[in-house]
Amino acid sequence: MRPGPNSRRARGRNGGGGGGGGGGQQRRPNALPNRNQTIDSNGPDIRIRGNVFQVYDKYMGLARDAQASGDRVMAENYQQHAEHYVRIINAMNEAYGQPQHQPGGGQDTGREQPGVDADYDPL
Repeated sequence: MRPGPNSRRARGRNGGGGGGGGGGQQRRPNALPNRNQTIDSNGPDIRIRGNVFQVYDKYMGLARDAQASGDRVMAENYQQHAEHYVRIINAMNEAYGQPQHQPGGGQDTGREQPGVDADYDPL
């Protein structure tokens, strides 16, 4: 009788399954990276390595350089890549209970919203 495809024994050192050299650890697709975790970003024309903050800064610098050279399309492309990392930074800050990162580098001025009376009590 011939063995079926599922009758193979698990091979490997730790018996954890997985494969691909991962040692049985599965990466969750929506897991947030560690603050100091080095990531690779395959941008439109270059590869950028660093932590999330460094990759964001690099893309913003590339966007400024492209804007200065008159290439609006590449500037927008780099800004969209940077926005992706802003979202990751905001998710990390939310998970760690820290304030949100402002994409433009702007600070909260502490001003109230226009048209909202701080002393107004609806009851």
